[in-house]
Amino acid sequence: QGQGFDSPYNTDFQQAESGYGLPSGLLSTMGYHESRFNPNAESPVHAKGIMQFMPATAQEYGIDPSDPHASIDAAGRKMAHLQEYYNGDIAKAVAAYNWGEGNLNRAIAAEGGNWMSVAPIASSCFINSLMKKLLHACQQLTQIWTSLYRAKKRL
Repeated sequence: QGQGFDSPYNTDFQQAESGYGLPSGLLSTMGYHESRFNPNAESPVHAKGIMQFMPATAQEYGIDPSDPHASIDAAGRKMAHLQEYYNGDIAKAVAAYNWGEGNLNRAIAAEGGNWMSVAPIASSCFINSLMKKLLHACQQLTQIWTSLYRAKKRL
């Protein structure tokens, strides 16, 4: 499973990430943090399933949020849309997924580049945790590529 968290849904995560052009490990990391991979999870605000879809969003994507396969695919579609909408800014895409696009857009309008300062603590923790995991994955890939480059030079 790329650089994300290992789960019974590795294949679903990998297919959605590659199919929607998302960073490897992103969706599994989100699933871990959203629900600990529990397809029956429900938050106090009624977000449901492995990827914690709000009822209106689940309806928009035409899914049953307790179906992990459909939820993972829908999360991939949603993240691909958000990544495009926020011009490739994965932190903003993750924030919009967790906090809601409207909340994020109001924060950006009010605070500009300092939008994270007005995010709820739970959303800030979610965003920071995902970004650290992705940064760690990038650092590991850089080490692998550097090792391969050095090995190739020795040949």
